[in-house]
Amino acid sequence: MDKGRKNFHIRLQPDSESLLGEVIDYLQTLKKEELNKRVGELLVAAFLPLARYHQKSCDSEELR
Repeated sequence: MDKGRKNFHIRLQPDSESLLGEVIDYLQTLKKEELNKRVGELLVAAFLPLARYHQKSCDSEELR
């Protein structure tokens, strides 16, 4: 695995009345360090199994 840092930028512009807009409003109240920590934890929880499956480092049974 690459030992360097990874950069990830995303721009979201949800409708202000949408569920995602409500979440964005909450996230914007957090300090930058807390925001990065929470978003990072969510990305790992949601996407690590898929990333490993995509990289063929686990099989479909391990995703369950």
